Amino acid sequence: MRRMTAAPPDIDIEAALARIAACDLAGAEEAHARMMAAESAAEFSDLGRTYQRLARSLRQSLALKARLAREAEAAARERLLDVARRTARGRELEGRLGAAVVVCAEPHEREAALAALAREVEIESERPDFLTADIEALVADICARLPLDEPKVDAVDRVSHVMGKGLWPHQAAWPSEEVTPAGMSSAAPRPGAPDTG
Repeated sequence: MRRMTAAPPDIDIEAALARIAACDLAGAEEAHARMMAAESAAEFSDLGRTYQRLARSLRQSLALKARLAREAEAAARERLLDVARRTARGRELEGRLGAAVVVCAEPHEREAALAALAREVEIESERPDFLTADIEALVADICARLPLDEPKVDAVDRVSHVMGKGLWPHQAAWPSEEVTPAGMSSAAPRPGAPDTG
């Protein structure tokens, strides 16, 4: 008895199904032609069963091919959605933290901090749990790696946290005197405060 060899691991399943379907179709057509030319009822019945089996195999091959195509399309669509969701969350993080860096860092520090921020957000976006992780935890992790001194990192974290509640950066910086936008005097009037001078 001849031993069957295993199919190669890199076989093109879609191409194989297409070939099987083509063979089924050719066999069904041949069986049908012979059935119609049969000279006896017994021969007609026997060829009819052969035709029926080949036609059923053809339908199954085509159905499986269509199902695999639908699954591949759904998987591709899900990958695109995943990329879109990760991009949107990354932009949210970069927007919040970028505005906080502008508020809290000295002007000469901002360029390096913003470049580092973009790199860190990109790294975080590759995490398997990026879409489900707590966003405040992500903010804290990224802040800890920014090239700023500890007080400014803490300030960026606090400002970003308040911005996550829908407030503007200057609203995150006041009324507490602990966070004053870099480059502004602590005696400068707060945004929205009446000018008493």
